[in-house]
Amino acid sequence: MINAEEAWNNLLKHEGELFYKVRGGSFTYKVCPDQKGFVVDCASFFLTKGNFIKAFDLLPVDAPSKLNNNGVMGSSYLFALLSDKRIVDSIDIVRETKVNIEPRTSTKLVNNKIKQLGTNNTIERATANVDKPALNVCGYDFSFLQMIEPQCNESGRVIEYSPQSGYDNKSNLQLHAYGSGSFCKFKIDAGEWPGVYLWILDDEIIYIGETDNLKRRFNTGYGTISARNCFEGGQTTNCKMNKVVLQYAKQNSFISLYFYKTNEYKKVELELLKSINTKYNVKDNK
Repeated sequence: MINAEEAWNNLLKHEGELFYKVRGGSFTYKVCPDQKGFVVDCASFFLTKGNFIKAFDLLPVDAPSKLNNNGVMGSSYLFALLSDKRIVDSIDIVRETKVNIEPRTSTKLVNNKIKQLGTNNTIERATANVDKPALNVCGYDFSFLQMIEPQCNESGRVIEYSPQSGYDNKSNLQLHAYGSGSFCKFKIDAGEWPGVYLWILDDEIIYIGETDNLKRRFNTGYGTISARNCFEGGQTTNCKMNKVVLQYAKQNSFISLYFYKTNEYKKVELELLKSINTKYNVKDNK
C-alpha cells in the first residue's frame, strides 16, 4: 500500500512532466534542491513537502475545495497531482485505507454573503472571517492577514469613484497609463510594520511588495487613490494595483494578503523577485 512518503518520492521522479488541473489548464513543477518543496512553474507558487503530505492524509477527496477547506495551500495543483496515477498509483487503495479517518480541520471559514443582484458591480462576500495557515515561500514564513475587499454600498455594489475629475490641473498634466477610469477604496487591519507582502489569487502569487509601514502602504496608498496620483509624476503602482482589486472584486474574486515581518524587507523582496515571476511585478521581473 502506498504511503505519503512513497507518493512524495513519485512526485520527485516526475519533475518537469505535464499535469492537468480538474478545471482545465496544465502545469509542470520544479523540485527545490533540498527536496523539501517544489515550485509550480506556471504560477511561481511554492509548495512544501509538509503541505503535500497534509493533502495526502486527507484522501479521499473529490474536489480541490475539500483540500482548501482543510488548510491545504495550492489545492488545485495538489488535487491534480494526487489524482494522477504517476503520483498515487492506486487511488482506490488510498481511499480504502483512509475511509474511516476523519479529516483534520485546521481552517475556519465563516460565510458572510451579500445578496447578488445580477450586475457586474455587485459582489458576493464569502470571506469575511478566514483563518489560513502560514505560507512558506523561499524559506520565509508569510502569515495570512486578510482578504482585500473594496468598500461596497448597502446593496453590495462596489463603490467606484474617479478622483482625477476633481483635480485642479493648472500644469495641464496628462493622465498616466493607469490614471483614467474609476477606482475603489479599501483598508486593511494592520500595524505600522516593516516587511514584505504577497498578493495571492487562486493559489498564485500575483504581486510581491515591500514596505517600511504596512498600514500606511495600503490604507493611504493602494486603498485610497488621490487625484494627483492619476497624472504624470504620480504613483502609478498605487493606481495599477487598485484597479486589480476592483477588477477581480467585480468577478467575485478576492485577493489574499500575506505578510512577512522583517527589517530587511528590501533584501527579502529582491530575493523573492529573482525566484518568482509574478503577473503584476512586470518591471521587477524583467
